[in-house]
Amino acid sequence: MATYGEWNRAIVEYFVGGLPAGATVYLSVDEDAILDIGHRFLREKSGHVDWVEDFLSAVRARCVLGGEVRLDRVRGNGPDGLPNCVAFLGAMVLAAHQMADEEATTESNYFTPLRRVFGLSDGEWGRPRGLHSGAEESLWLAWNRWIVVRGFLPSAERGRGRTYKYIHYALCQALLREGDKRRLARVFRESARSRLISKEWDKNKLSAWLRMNVGLFHTQHLRELFHGSDPSRHEALLRAVYNLYDTLDWAGNEQPSNANARPVRRRIMAGLYRVFDPTTGSISYLLYPREPEHW
Repeated sequence: MATYGEWNRAIVEYFVGGLPAGATVYLSVDEDAILDIGHRFLREKSGHVDWVEDFLSAVRARCVLGGEVRLDRVRGNGPDGLPNCVAFLGAMVLAAHQMADEEATTESNYFTPLRRVFGLSDGEWGRPRGLHSGAEESLWLAWNRWIVVRGFLPSAERGRGRTYKYIHYALCQALLREGDKRRLARVFRESARSRLISKEWDKNKLSAWLRMNVGLFHTQHLRELFHGSDPSRHEALLRAVYNLYDTLDWAGNEQPSNANARPVRRRIMAGLYRVFDPTTGSISYLLYPREPEHW
């Protein structure tokens, strides 16, 4: 089993490593991301494991004691200079991804999966003990400060109104919830069978098709995401949708992918690199592969 500190460091590297200066950071921790992080950063140490369960066990061992969430154990920075809270915040975002109804964003709907993520009793409801209203905000602000100091832009922020004020920090990081993924996967498969889309499109062509066919998804949540006014969030959402499209099991029935399998990209995106020789006047073109996201 990987330790909490190892997961914390791996999550930071996964979401920040390789980003260009000025990029917006989304801590979009879902099961697919956890599988990818485990395989790429922790495989040598832990061998063949259930990465999602390994992550949850590490978070619970560090942050939950006697049925109570202990935030004092994730404050400050570790010896590696990274905020200790990142894996804990990732667990909060994982709960947002697991919300059962993509239409509802109430506190009760959020805290049910959050309690499940922390391994707490199903007999209680609402905020877990130790995580009183707003207690997590200082951790999100610490993560945002760390991002800004390193030349990136944060995306986690308070929500409007009393209901969403603090849970919005986690909700806004969950670009696509599990319900969204299932609906997108279903529409993509049905559209491919009807020859309305190709399985080989690039992100720009898929994006144009989504804008023209957003009515196919029949959820207010997805429509609001696709027509959002925040350009950085809209671009992050398109990347998330394209990652789903690119790793989709097209022969599947319901789930976007096998729950125990790491998502695998099926193609390498590349452009052309133009080289002009001023001596001979010749022009040549080379393939210019694009580095995959999170690499």
